[in-house]
Amino acid sequence: MRRGLLVATLLSAGLASWLPVQAQTTYLEEDFTLEIVTDDVPSARQIAEAPDGTLFVGSSSDCRRLTSVYAVVPSDDGDAEVVVVDAGLRCPSGVALHGDDLYVAALNRVLRYRNIMNGFRDNPEPEVVTDDLPSDFWHGWKYLAVGPDDHLYVPVGAPCNVCERPDDERFSTILRMDPDSGETTVYAHGVRNSVGMAWHPVTGELWFSENGRDHSGDDLPADEINRVTTPAGHYGFPYFHQDHRPGEDVDYRDPQFGAGKSADDYLRSEHLIQAHSAALGVAFYDGDQFPSHYCGALFIAEHGSWNRYDAGKAGYRVSVLRFANADSPSGASAVYQRFIEWQVQNTNQPHTGRPNDVVVSRDGSLLIADDDEGRIYRVRYAPDVDPTITGCADTAHISTFAPANHATREGFARVVNAGESTATVRMDAFDSRGQRRGPVTLDVEPGQAAHFNSTDLEDGNANKGLSGSIGSGSEDWRIELRGDGVHVLSYMRTDDGFVTSLHDVAPLSEPVAVVRHEDGTRTLEHRYDVAIFNPGRNINQVSSLRLVNPGHDPAHLTISGTDDRGVPGDATASLILEGGASRSVSAADLESGAVLVDGDGLGTGTGKWRLSVTSDRPVLVASLLASPTGHLTNLSTVPDNKATGGMSTTHTVPLFPPHGDVNDRQGFVRIINRGDVAGSVEITAQDATERNFPTLALALEANQAVHFNSQHLETGDTDKGWNEGIRDGEGDWRLTLTSDLDLDVLAYIRRTSDGFLTSMHDFVRRTGTDTYEVAFFNPGRNTNQVSRLHLLNTGGQDASVTITGVDDKGVPSMGSVELTVPAGAVRAFSSQELEAGGDDFMGELGTGSGKWRLTVTSEQPLRVMSLLENQGTGHLTNLSTVSANQP
Repeated sequence: MRRGLLVATLLSAGLASWLPVQAQTTYLEEDFTLEIVTDDVPSARQIAEAPDGTLFVGSSSDCRRLTSVYAVVPSDDGDAEVVVVDAGLRCPSGVALHGDDLYVAALNRVLRYRNIMNGFRDNPEPEVVTDDLPSDFWHGWKYLAVGPDDHLYVPVGAPCNVCERPDDERFSTILRMDPDSGETTVYAHGVRNSVGMAWHPVTGELWFSENGRDHSGDDLPADEINRVTTPAGHYGFPYFHQDHRPGEDVDYRDPQFGAGKSADDYLRSEHLIQAHSAALGVAFYDGDQFPSHYCGALFIAEHGSWNRYDAGKAGYRVSVLRFANADSPSGASAVYQRFIEWQVQNTNQPHTGRPNDVVVSRDGSLLIADDDEGRIYRVRYAPDVDPTITGCADTAHISTFAPANHATREGFARVVNAGESTATVRMDAFDSRGQRRGPVTLDVEPGQAAHFNSTDLEDGNANKGLSGSIGSGSEDWRIELRGDGVHVLSYMRTDDGFVTSLHDVAPLSEPVAVVRHEDGTRTLEHRYDVAIFNPGRNINQVSSLRLVNPGHDPAHLTISGTDDRGVPGDATASLILEGGASRSVSAADLESGAVLVDGDGLGTGTGKWRLSVTSDRPVLVASLLASPTGHLTNLSTVPDNKATGGMSTTHTVPLFPPHGDVNDRQGFVRIINRGDVAGSVEITAQDATERNFPTLALALEANQAVHFNSQHLETGDTDKGWNEGIRDGEGDWRLTLTSDLDLDVLAYIRRTSDGFLTSMHDFVRRTGTDTYEVAFFNPGRNTNQVSRLHLLNTGGQDASVTITGVDDKGVPSMGSVELTVPAGAVRAFSSQELEAGGDDFMGELGTGSGKWRLTVTSEQPLRVMSLLENQGTGHLTNLSTVSANQP
């Protein structure tokens, strides 16, 4: 990290040209520069950027003083011009652009300057949208934000340090305002003083900062970062505040107003910041200039304390809150870190900066307002070496992609452009050490799907829209793909054409935040659970753990295991995965501790393993299983097959082959008791008829995992307490498992001749109230690898189903298929049947170009599966899933 005096470097400004000027800080994140755009905006507050790069800046230091609104105009010579747009305004701190108009919040008024770009130099006359806001000077500055609903959002602070004002409900709120009439409603209650709001670009939720009360000590209460999940909620002020100190109850009852109140009646924060830091402006990063791991992060301007006397000043910095899932952020899964720091205010040395607003510029840099210095700063990413991938286009990860020279299989990727314009996808390939190859670009037309394999990637293939190549490799690649509006699916294809999915990864459990630093910064423990992992003694079906660190910092990983008895492994295994690196760890190495950093390994256990992988950085974890035939299968997923009713939970196994299946297939179910109590599970079976079969009960100890297969189900197994089974049925089975226990029920199909195992608990994702999108479905002309659509109606009413398709050129199917799936029944159709028509349904899809994407519509809930069957070998695989795009 760089410390001390930082001198900015001349850089291209994207939309506008600015002259970089020296800026003094005590800390600046490595590989970034800090430039002074201008230091001629007295008391600079909120920033709003116009499309041409002009900055409109509000100002305020004390609402008893009259100040101005400014325009900071870029120029070709790099000397920014500062124009006074309007002067003599009381506390005009808030500014926002909406359409062609500039809105300004000035104490009790919201003003509108129409067509501002045409008249900001000409002393424009504002319209008064409202002059009826509270006019108290205490917390009188107003911030402005335009919501996705095209309304203004205006916080109104408490007119005091801490008080109640029942005479006017607008105090201590965030108001939603009509931009034409000025009419308001309360959007959030119990907000002491917010001077920063940002709308999340994916969820559309409002996040805002809030300053805690004063005169409760140096460390009470915390400043807050809040999220509005439900409008009109109450955030606690003045009755409850929050305590950020480790080991203390988060709810801090106000000594004056909290009596008789319950903390459960109020909303808690997403993140807490050191008391008196004065967290003001906030902004979600969605630009194209910073490294991609900042995408979706929340930048926070911490203005700095004036009254933290004994413990030392806090704030005077810009911090960043980085989320484990940027598309669905949660404070529980966030890492809080410093980004820029200025000299704090103290008796020995004057402070050098007090940030109060942050804005992501249109060129991807970060703008910062500093009211104490009257400055606007610009932060850029400017590494001295080859930069990491930058920008916030959609990012997908392929964790395992075979090299072209692999003896039995190749990588195969499918890229779908869901947007309305041509997508240029950048692909960077990385070897196990994290060394980058490429980039390679792929152009995909709107609505179309493109494919490439290992040879295409390594050698190049212009006929498939690829530009560039990565050269040959000798080990599995990992690939990062970036492009707007694209969906990426990755597969492994063997010499016989059989395809298995490799885009699935082990699910991320909710991370646990761990406070490790005195300044309150946090690191997280990310946990990934692997539900099935063969022991090292199984040398026929070999499990390996695929680990990928897509970040640029080292990840410290710890791997622990639990065997089928529920007994932990002898020890944990640890390793360090460098930034960008990947590796595969076999079951044998994991048990012995070989090639690991420390730890003696898991040792040997009973049955199969359940693994838990923890990391201080987001990583990709996959459980892979290799067969002697050269097939590779991905066993990373956990089922979404639960339905709760009363005290019990039911689990559905949609496809369970019979004992003696003609295709050499065997059903295999793994049941994991996640709880600390013993119990049992009841198993009922249904075949293709309406016959009734006996119900079987299976006992489970606490934390135990048990298995049964098709033979056990039909003929019995005394080890499971089944003296006899349910006898033969007709066709494939469907199973329902019911229990009061906290169970995971995983379903598989196993080939008895070669042991090949594939998941049968994955279903096509429901994308709407009544639609299911199938991402991969072979055309009917492929008679070797035959796609089958499996529809299970688990409800109590018949389901009317419509099936349509779109081919790889984005062309809709010539027709649609309509059918009825009776309650509790299954219907399955091959691609040949769907294209040509059949006796069991009406209509036909016709033929298309390339593969199909199918849309299944049903008003009744279904379980939909896309299966692929190798006609030569009888192998069956489940291709129902789509990529989760972690981390």
